[in-house]
Amino acid sequence: MFSRFIIFHFVFLLGATQPIWALEAAMANKAFQVPGLGAYVETNLLVVGNSVKYVVQPSGKYQGEVEVTVLFKNGEAIANYDKYRLKTVELTDSINLSTGIIDLKRYKIPNGNYSIELNLIDLNSKETKQLTQTLSVDFSSDSLQLSDIALIDNYVQANEQGLPMDGSNIDKQYLKGNLFMTPYVIPFYPDNQNKLAFYTELYCPKDSNDQLLASYSIQKANKQVVGSYKVMKKISAGQVVPLFAEFDIANLSSGNYTLVVEIKDKTNQQLAQKTLFFQRSKPAPTPEQDISQMVTTGSFVEKMDLMTMKYQLKTILPIASIQENQLAKKLIKAEDLETMKKFYLHFWLAKDSLQPQKAWETYQAEVKIANEEFGTTINYGFETDRGRVYLQYGRPNQLRDFPRDAGSYPYQIWEYYNIPRQSQVKFVFYNRDLATNEYELIHSTALNEMRNEQWQKLVQGGNRTLSPTDEGTDMPGQFGRNPTENYGNP
Repeated sequence: MFSRFIIFHFVFLLGATQPIWALEAAMANKAFQVPGLGAYVETNLLVVGNSVKYVVQPSGKYQGEVEVTVLFKNGEAIANYDKYRLKTVELTDSINLSTGIIDLKRYKIPNGNYSIELNLIDLNSKETKQLTQTLSVDFSSDSLQLSDIALIDNYVQANEQGLPMDGSNIDKQYLKGNLFMTPYVIPFYPDNQNKLAFYTELYCPKDSNDQLLASYSIQKANKQVVGSYKVMKKISAGQVVPLFAEFDIANLSSGNYTLVVEIKDKTNQQLAQKTLFFQRSKPAPTPEQDISQMVTTGSFVEKMDLMTMKYQLKTILPIASIQENQLAKKLIKAEDLETMKKFYLHFWLAKDSLQPQKAWETYQAEVKIANEEFGTTINYGFETDRGRVYLQYGRPNQLRDFPRDAGSYPYQIWEYYNIPRQSQVKFVFYNRDLATNEYELIHSTALNEMRNEQWQKLVQGGNRTLSPTDEGTDMPGQFGRNPTENYGNP
């Protein structure tokens, strides 16, 4: 079995429910057939890289390992079963864990209605994840049918020898027709993913040689074709006809859509159809494009001077989107007071269109708390790591402070029972500069936050290198526990 490792084009968010390393994964199952030999199911598995625990290998690099168990259930009966292990690529550090795993396997299966269950175990953290999907397999050699639609991430043309034309080392398991194709597991297309490629197969009765019409379209819920997202092409019938197409969705707005593949005869009668639901996220125009007509007269920003406005813009950086953050910093540097006011008013109107001033006042009360609790001799509280986390996620449900652990810098462990799309999330801060009281974020289990599984090394002064066998054997500290024990036990 060949496993392909990818760098994600988007952040895949699942509601993590496990502490420390919350294993995150997704699967997509597709039914195909080989005429004369029967049906088979492709299981496409995606494991999110930074949800796997990486440990130091003898090479000095970091690697994760996941055990996968696959069950095909037809009622109470087990129709097929498999168990195997996947390893990540070896990485030079355990902080930048953007590399994930894409895995593809095929299983011969008879017609029937199945519940496909994948059970995953992170062999290093012992965290688990269960994925379950239903799938109907119903092929007949006597009728014209389509396979399921498979979304494609990357593809490479095959040469006459059946090898990738770009010279890449891709297993032939990814070859269908004349293309090597990597599956796109999650039917969600963020703003930076502007190509929608897909593959399906048409199965025709033996000796069929009719001329047919294949139609591909993107439709709304009301079955209306979206704009010009419809392509038609003539095809010749055959036992297996590979069908591959690609849409440029750069201009497709956010929403829920259906990808539709239809096969019609020369009288335009529909002979077969397959559909696939997908979502698109394309943010609205940037704040910079929206604020030109904003009127600030009579609003709470009207009388703010330049220094006040610069301070106010800095306070919202912890809760601003990436685009808003970039624009706020640009405006602070440009010192265009009127544009700053327009942007700031627009920002709070987006938070509360009816009472933007109330939303602003409520947030500024939280900024004041952050300044009082986390401010240093150099930075406002909202500019510190602890202040930013407090403003972004709120006050932690549990805060454990270790100011005097033997052999360690002062450090704190914050735990949130629930934040958007995650639970049991932890943050670790440490203070290596006692003069300023500046606590730095060095590890978190929250999505899109810094992750460093060797954070104990930093807490203990950076003079120890944890080996694969001594992880968790840090120097004892407060209450006779070491940092790892303090992290895992309230």
